[in-house]
Amino acid sequence: LAETYATFVNTGNISTLALMSNENAADYFKIATTTNGATTLTTIDDGVGDNANFEVAADGNITLDASGTIYLEAGGDVITCDTNTLKVWSVSSSNPTVLIESTTADATAGSLKFLVDKHSSGVGADSDDIGTVLWSADDGGGTETSFANILGEISEADNTDEAGKLTFNVAASDGTTTALTPGLILEGEHDSNPRQVDATIGHGTASDTTIAGNLTVTSDLTV
Repeated sequence: LAETYATFVNTGNISTLALMSNENAADYFKIATTTNGATTLTTIDDGVGDNANFEVAADGNITLDASGTIYLEAGGDVITCDTNTLKVWSVSSSNPTVLIESTTADATAGSLKFLVDKHSSGVGADSDDIGTVLWSADDGGGTETSFANILGEISEADNTDEAGKLTFNVAASDGTTTALTPGLILEGEHDSNPRQVDATIGHGTASDTTIAGNLTVTSDLTV
């Protein structure tokens, strides 16, 4: 079934509706539906670039309601996004907001999870980065600058003897250049009995550590 800029065809148990550009019929948008109602939306740019953008412009809320599972997920409802950058922006003051809300009446809550899964390409190794939370803003000269981050790493990757590392970095200057510098490092030790976590506070011998309140030392204190 065909119109000037639209076609509908069923081939190989896939029903496809295609809407073509009036400038080039090889530039098109298609909706393909197959067994169990599985549907794929695809945009095609026939040119050398990748300009077949896809925009959802809703005069109201957008709701994504999934009720399926994906590879290596133990269950639950999953929405996947395969992209290099996921950007959320707003021109409103104090926005945008990313909300993780749990409405279950129990003592548990949602989570923000970083997962590095190499599948068949390899396994975890010492010093592998797991994820970074990064804070950036314009400096006084209008240059985008990284002012702070939190980095999670693998300290020890050996199976059953794993240890993690969490580093809190802030921008610090030596008077000439500015770089993200660790101010708090928490590192788990392997082969420790009982379990041990080492903490490093401050950076450089001139750094100050201020404690508001009492300090309790349960073993040795070296000054």
